[in-house]
Amino acid sequence: MLAAAPAASAWAQEIVLGASVQLTGPVANTGRYYRDAYEMAIDKINAEGGVKVDGKSYKLALKLYDNQSDVNLSVRQYTQLVTQDKVNLLLGGFASNFQLADSVVSEKYKIPMVQGGGASNEIFRATSSTSSARWRQPATTSAAPSR
Repeated sequence: MLAAAPAASAWAQEIVLGASVQLTGPVANTGRYYRDAYEMAIDKINAEGGVKVDGKSYKLALKLYDNQSDVNLSVRQYTQLVTQDKVNLLLGGFASNFQLADSVVSEKYKIPMVQGGGASNEIFRATSSTSSARWRQPATTSAAPSR
């Protein structure tokens, strides 16, 4: 049974997720899938009561930029999401070259980034032995940890 979302005044505050995805340019079709999936997931989570942290309900919000399929623009946008927009968590986009470049921002500013795309094994290796900012899901068999 799904619980109703709290009334607007019951939300403690928003947790803002930030992403830069390819909405225009050569790989826009895949980038739009990421946008749609992020929006659908956030809507569903909020409809079911949001997320609870220390007993307080938080609504999720998404701050999303179109990187125009330009990896350099994507890095600048992730930097803006952290330094100016002050998002709480970063969501990755599509393509290994983007993920490798964008993850440097999460490492630099020590803000968690969930990687959703890209298949390069390099994405799933931390850049330093103390790095924990990137949360990664192995996308390739060779990148998966052995048991």
